[in-house]
Amino acid sequence: MKNRNYYYLKFPLSKFVQYTGIKISNKSDRKDLIEFFKQLHKLDPIVKEFSDGSFQSYVCFLYAGCQNYTGKAWFIDVYVAEELVWFMYPFQLPGSFLIFKQKNDLRLKIRLIKALATNTETKLLDLQELFSVVNASNNNLIKLKRQIINLLKELLASQIIHSQLEIVFKNGSRKQVSIEHLTISKTSLLSNQPIKCP
Repeated sequence: MKNRNYYYLKFPLSKFVQYTGIKISNKSDRKDLIEFFKQLHKLDPIVKEFSDGSFQSYVCFLYAGCQNYTGKAWFIDVYVAEELVWFMYPFQLPGSFLIFKQKNDLRLKIRLIKALATNTETKLLDLQELFSVVNASNNNLIKLKRQIINLLKELLASQIIHSQLEIVFKNGSRKQVSIEHLTISKTSLLSNQPIKCP
């Protein structure tokens, strides 16, 4: 289409579920997952701008559909822009980011993904916002802080972030913290202030 190539992909919904590790226990869960594919067209378009001021703008997913041909298995059909299929530097995350165990785990992973998905070299993670929405007992807060440490160490081991974090305080002062030396007690600093991951 207009010299833009799209690739047609067709796969069983069950394969997508297996790959992501998500749990589908009832029709409502499956309906929510199918809704995800309905939202693909809402992604920002790919825009190419040229030096003379002209531009081209086109969607990442030309078409997305979900059908149940046999009454037993659901299939997904998508037309994906060539740039996404052959993207040389995909955004990579450890496998643990594909699944979540409970709501606070999901909240944390979404905030980390949002922080890492920016095109700036320094990533800003606002944990203050996370802790303000978490309604949890002390036990659950300790688990969440332990999860923060584990995820940061996992990102470090995957060479996605550097070992030094910078905590930015409201008064403008800053403190350097090494991920390798993070402890549960030190995460109280992180929970009160945004942190930068260079």
